[in-house]
Amino acid sequence: MEPSNALSGYNVYVSEQISLLRGKDSALPPSATMAKVGASWGKLTDQEKSTYKSKSGALNSKRKAEASTDSDKDASRVKPKSSK
Repeated sequence: MEPSNALSGYNVYVSEQISLLRGKDSALPPSATMAKVGASWGKLTDQEKSTYKSKSGALNSKRKAEASTDSDKDASRVKPKSSK
């Protein structure tokens, strides 16, 4: 099974930052958390963003490989129908 959506550098950044923000201020509403994360992403340099883009590329490759391995396992489990 192919992963449905590829992760972007922004997705990786958001995931990391949300974890950090929730640890610091768990009472912060989700909309405020996302507003903070979005604003901080906008302040990153292209070089800083490229770090997250690289991470997303690695994660996407890993997800694709895992999906391929899973589909190979599923295919090997399928038993041919017996003919009567």
